[in-house]
Amino acid sequence: MMTLTRHFDSFTEARNNLRSVLDAAAEGLVTTVDRKDERFVVAPADACGEELRRLLPSNAVVVAEGGGWAALVPGVPVHGDADNFAEAIDDLIAGLREYAKDWNDRLHAAPNHAQHRSLIALVELSNDDQLCEWLLSPHTPPSVSGYAPTKADINRPGAIQVVLSAGEAALLPLVAKAAADLATAEDDESASETSKHREAAVASEAVYT
Repeated sequence: MMTLTRHFDSFTEARNNLRSVLDAAAEGLVTTVDRKDERFVVAPADACGEELRRLLPSNAVVVAEGGGWAALVPGVPVHGDADNFAEAIDDLIAGLREYAKDWNDRLHAAPNHAQHRSLIALVELSNDDQLCEWLLSPHTPPSVSGYAPTKADINRPGAIQVVLSAGEAALLPLVAKAAADLATAEDDESASETSKHREAAVASEAVYT
């Protein structure tokens, strides 16, 4: 089996062997290119996105308030809000994409934004479905991690009524359906028992008349 070259000591060497650079990266090998005193890593976008989504939890939080939903990622200056949960997540994804564009255009060098480079890479290397799955993936609930959303987090006044992790909130429709099914089953069972008691009472009355 032929060993692929995966370390290139200069820009010129990498340029002259660009196919080898990409072949090594596509094989999943750690592939680097040196330029003067800097070293760059070459890797497939899909693999990088998958690793970032696995290693970087979203810690996304949703807040039910004022008849609607707000969704946010703590520490990131974006949020989404809508009348229902799914649309709030979609709005948050749109906000993350807009923030990623602004970060690359002008915010990447700002001291209070530079630390979000990994998040920006995750956003740009993920499609909307992957971002949605990442936002809703299980993680430490806010009550355990010590994080408590404030009015500033959702950038508007309003009483916080319910605070859930995005993953927990995503389960709400299933929980509601299960509760409704259980209530229906209990009602059916209760009606059946009532009917049985009624029939017994009629039979008993017939015996004594």
